[in-house]
Amino acid sequence: MNYRILIRDLERSIKAKKAEIAKTKGLEKKTCKRWVRGNRRYNKAVKTLINLKTHGSKKEASLKKSIEAWWAKNIQLTQSRDAFRAQMAKAEEELTGLSTRLVLLSAEEISQKKATDEVVKQVFSLNDTVVEASTNREKYLTSHIFPHLFDGKGRMMRQVTFTNSASTRKVVALVNSITMVQGDMANAAKELIEQFFERFKEATKMEASVKPLYELTRQILFEKTQFKVGPDLYRFLSMDLNEKDFPELSRAQRLLRASIRSEKTNSYIRIYERESVLQRWRPVRQS
Repeated sequence: MNYRILIRDLERSIKAKKAEIAKTKGLEKKTCKRWVRGNRRYNKAVKTLINLKTHGSKKEASLKKSIEAWWAKNIQLTQSRDAFRAQMAKAEEELTGLSTRLVLLSAEEISQKKATDEVVKQVFSLNDTVVEASTNREKYLTSHIFPHLFDGKGRMMRQVTFTNSASTRKVVALVNSITMVQGDMANAAKELIEQFFERFKEATKMEASVKPLYELTRQILFEKTQFKVGPDLYRFLSMDLNEKDFPELSRAQRLLRASIRSEKTNSYIRIYERESVLQRWRPVRQS
């Protein structure tokens, strides 16, 4: 329902009805003035006729004619006045109806706007919750699940299964859900890691705590042009880096996490549950 159009039409009808009432009121007022003037002439003629000393004169005939004419005119003017008043009363009633409808329609519009605003607010809020949950899930999978898809020799396995201690819930992760997006974020991360290299390669004696990190970041770059998907990369992404000590690597880590996409996670990350070990696994809805 387009409330704006309906309200606009009602406002036009109200304006036209007020104009009609004003016009009718003007006609009724003119009619009343004509009746007052005519009634004054009538009363004057009757008084003059009563006080005449001579009868049968032209003046007497003229006065009688004027009095008789007023009787017909009085009926006509009274009927016109009453008709105008009835027309005004009807128009006033219609105006009240239109005004009431306008108030109700305006209230409906406000209510509808509030309802629509609430729908939009709730949908956006729910969407934000879904996006946040999806983002958090992807971060957790990248840090805690996907690294287990590589065995000790760096070979990629087809899938890995995690089962809780009660054997009532399990998560199955498939390798197909991992992809690497080579975009602006990955390139920016590469530049930050290279800055880290430049900062430490000149050191004559590298601290023992830094050297393993230095070697690890060298392993995740392939020909210094792109990142190599493998256990070293996921080990790097799961590390808790101090941004104060390693600002370049900390920022690179955040960029790399954001650059990894597993868009088919719902298709390849399956979760199951059951009430007891005696029952069969039941897939859990993920979206």
